[in-house]
Formats: sequence, structure tokens, C-alpha cells
Amino acid sequence: DYTVCPNPTIAVNANTGIYEVSCTIPAKSAGSYSVVVEYSGAGLQDNTARSYTASSQLTYITPTISSISPATLSSTGGETLTIITNIPSTATDPITVSSITLGGTACTSPTLTTSGGFKAITCTTPAKSAGTYDLTANITLNGVSTAVTKTGVQVIAPYTPPSITDVQPNTYIDPNGGEIITIITDATANVSKS
Repeated sequence: DYTVCPNPTIAVNANTGIYEVSCTIPAKSAGSYSVVVEYSGAGLQDNTARSYTASSQLTYITPTISSISPATLSSTGGETLTIITNIPSTATDPITVSSITLGGTACTSPTLTTSGGFKAITCTTPAKSAGTYDLTANITLNGVSTAVTKTGVQVIAPYTPPSITDVQPNTYIDPNGGEIITIITDATANVSKS
């Protein structure tokens, strides 16, 4: 069950003197496939057509988001977000990223990089209200564009420490100590103390 690569060409590598065959790979489902080259010509002994199966397979990958860092984002935005994909860092295929959005709002300055042996993308997060959002990256791999999404990305409001609003009593404190004072803050009742 082979799929033909259209427009094959053959040429001699100027550096090695070895014949190299090039063709345009066809669309295939994600997976690994054997590469078979069938060839013939007057230069072959007995002029009989032959075939050669490459020792390594050609692997098709559908990009996905494996993980992000940090896992939880701040509602103020401006953070550097790293999106780690399932594409090996050793892949030489042309890869571009056209856009990244968090809940429909663009992340700016998307840049390709690597992390932990895989291709990754960094971008600067937008400001968003606290909540849960979809993170979507539009990745083009070998000319095929795919919108990949990570659901359930949590955005939280940054922690604001409470302020002291009053101290009681605020006068006539005994210099020898021993008095009980009350410190009043603007913290709500469900804020833990330490």
C-alpha cells in the first residue's frame, strides 16, 4: 500500500559523487512508513528494474501541544510562555508559527526554540481576566497548517498582600511593653494568616 511521490529527480551530489533522488512527499496520516525507490536504466547489469528499501523510515507527525510552562498564567499578562510540542528537536523539516492565541487574544512575539528534546514556541502572554481558556497555536509543518489547542489553561489574578489600615490603641502605648494592640488590615476573612 504505497503512495507515489510525484516528480522524482535524480542528481549527483557534487561533494560526495553519489546519486541522490528527490521528490515531493505526499500527504499521509501520522505514522512511520518505509521508503522504497524503484529504479532502472541501461547502466544496470542486465538492464533489469530493481527496488531499494531505505533502512530508516519516514515519520509523519501531526503537531500537538505536549505541555506549557508556566502551567498557570497571570491575568496581568507580559509573561514569557513556553509551548512544548511533540515535534523532535532534531527534525529538519520547515516549521513556522503564524499565530498563538489565549482565549482568542493574541500572544505576541512567537519564536521557535527547543526544550527537552522537542521543538517549542515562546511568546508573550496577553492580559486576561482570571478564568480558564483555550490556548491555540497555528503551526505549519512541511507546508501543512494545523491549529493545535491545549484546553483548560488557567489564568489567575496576582496576589496582592493586605495593607494595614489601623492600629488600636495608637496612642499612650506603655514603653515598658505588655499592652495588647490590634492591627487592622483590609484583608478579607478567608485570607490565611502567618
